[in-house]
Order: sequence, then structure tokens, then C-alpha cells
Amino acid sequence: MASDDDRMFPPSGDFSYDVDGRDDLLLFRQAGHETIIRTNGAILIRNRKTKTISLDKPGHDGKKVDL
Repeated sequence: MASDDDRMFPPSGDFSYDVDGRDDLLLFRQAGHETIIRTNGAILIRNRKTKTISLDKPGHDGKKVDL
């Protein structure tokens, strides 16, 4: 169920997906957002419809999630 008030919901293991060709990424789909976590700890959160980025945090090595 999508949220009309742009709330963000935490990732759930029930909605985790591998990213094709990327063993270093794990994708979680939430109501209106998707969270992508890289093995280095980088986190990218973006709107599923508009792809507007809400959070783009680099990992421990300074590298971000690159799609």
C-alpha cells in the first residue's frame, strides 16, 4: 500500500531482492521508496516513482551505491 503522505517505512526481509549482475547490492522495496544497501555499508534511499533520492550515504570506504 503506497502512502500518500510520503512516509518512509523500514526495509523488510519479505521484500528484499537481488540486483541483477551486482553481488554487492541488496534492494528492499517499501510502500513508496526503495532502499539499496551495498556490502561496504553504503545506503541509497529513493522514491520508487520519481527516483528522487532521499538519502545517499557512502560506505566505510567512501564509495556510494552506484547503479
